[in-house]
Amino acid sequence: MYTYFSRLRTYPLTWLIFIIAIVCLAAQVVHFGEHVAQVFSWIAVQQQKAYMTPFGMWCMHQVGMLLFPHADPVRQAYLGFEFLHLIGNGIFLIGIIALRYFVRSRKVVWALFIETFHLYEHISLSLSALFIGKSIGLSTFFGLQISPWVNLSYRVWWHFLFNLIPSVLIAMVVYEVWKCRSEK
Repeated sequence: MYTYFSRLRTYPLTWLIFIIAIVCLAAQVVHFGEHVAQVFSWIAVQQQKAYMTPFGMWCMHQVGMLLFPHADPVRQAYLGFEFLHLIGNGIFLIGIIALRYFVRSRKVVWALFIETFHLYEHISLSLSALFIGKSIGLSTFFGLQISPWVNLSYRVWWHFLFNLIPSVLIAMVVYEVWKCRSEK
């Protein structure tokens, strides 16, 4: 792994990239926390519907009202849910790209590939929800209804894993960078 943090001293614009990386990766910590809470709820409490924290629900409703002010409240919530995830994964991808500017590591490249695929999934889910009223993507079996429990289980665990893998890769890189910087 090779880092380019010396760029912070020579190029003023790199501070902006550095701040973008920090803010975007911090947002992913919150987003991933939502998925951890959802999986804990799934295992410990109930499996009839996917859990969202009150903060997540508030964000979902705000996005729905902001982007779709003339839709009925149910559609606002549904589209707010899909577009909130699209926005969140876009922010995480921007954070990974910004981190890539400073850190040359295979882990960052793998996280970039996985998160790009994950973002494409959310583009598919969001646009299909918007235009045909049904979320269609790999995480929903492309709209195929096997059984409500199977579909919901698969979607909950699919998104948990596709947030876990790049998050862990980035956390490992941040730890390695921190360790290298503190040894100097």
